[in-house]
Amino acid sequence: MLIYILRVNGIDSPLGVDEQQPRFSWQISQVDRSGSGIPTHYQVWVANSESGLAREEHLIWDSGVRPGSLIHVDYNGPELTGNTRYWWKVRAWDTNGKYIESDAAMWETGLFREDWTAEWIWRSDQVAPNEFAYFRKEFGLSKPMEHAKLYVSAHHVAKVYVNAQLLGGYGSPAPTHPWKRKYYLAYDVTESLKTGTNVVAAVAHYLGGGGQNYVNGLPGFRMQLHVTYTDGSEALVATDPSWQTLLTIPHRQSTPYQQNRKISAIEDFDARKYDEKWLLPDFSQESCEQAVRANINKEDWPMKWQEIPEGKIDEEIVPSRVLSDLDQGKEHDVQVFDTGKIVSGWPRISIPGTGNAGCTIQMRYSED
Repeated sequence: MLIYILRVNGIDSPLGVDEQQPRFSWQISQVDRSGSGIPTHYQVWVANSESGLAREEHLIWDSGVRPGSLIHVDYNGPELTGNTRYWWKVRAWDTNGKYIESDAAMWETGLFREDWTAEWIWRSDQVAPNEFAYFRKEFGLSKPMEHAKLYVSAHHVAKVYVNAQLLGGYGSPAPTHPWKRKYYLAYDVTESLKTGTNVVAAVAHYLGGGGQNYVNGLPGFRMQLHVTYTDGSEALVATDPSWQTLLTIPHRQSTPYQQNRKISAIEDFDARKYDEKWLLPDFSQESCEQAVRANINKEDWPMKWQEIPEGKIDEEIVPSRVLSDLDQGKEHDVQVFDTGKIVSGWPRISIPGTGNAGCTIQMRYSED
């Protein structure tokens, strides 16, 4: 027998499990044709360190030897702690009394309800559809780090940066009815932080608008960063009114929608107003103002870790055809780029910068 593909709630090494009875599952191979290799018993151990699990000492939970050929079991031990890394393994016996043991596998808990201390913030106390907010927070880390974990949510979506490095994918968090459930994401950012001054930044977009976006909700951004130092002490960085927002941003606010369905807002981005230094320490304080508490109380929206994958770039497509209407003496030059198939995605465009300041590039999507 061989035990492999250890998963928690069906996910390899998840980073944000926020329920008290997660399901452990595994697969077994190399059962011989006579059936003598069929598993008859199994046992699962859980520990809060890999070394403790290897020695089977100071265990959090021991399922005990259980009869049957199941390849999953629900955790039924002491209450789990939020923002914690756990280790587990499984052993199985066959009809001959022989056993095989899996390698150790890791999973991490997210934040339970009582663990959330971060506030929902926004750029103002006004509610306007298709509004963007640029947030930043400088903070210092004084000692070597053991582990750092960042939890983030927004309504509707946000792009998050740690020291100018973009985290995660696209369209995050996934849409939900926020008064029933609000998704958050969890990221291990240990390698992105450094001793000294660090910056967490985000571009949050409130869509609003009704239509197919049937729950407008309220504009808001929420983030909580937990840092554990090598000496065991901890630091916490969480959203509150001490965060900064940019006074001047490249996105024009409250632009119209592309369709009556109101699920796609037109983005109007003025690259001349974009300063990459906002992602780094020592950015001009005169370019910022303080954030405000959003019109969302801490307990208004039940927070739930997003188990479904984030949007990502699956492939890059070079247009199969380019139809041009250039140099015809018209006021506007037009090019049509044909991807060869209907896709969901984003265009990537590169324009020579010299002599083109003030030039407007207008792009729209079509399924024709």
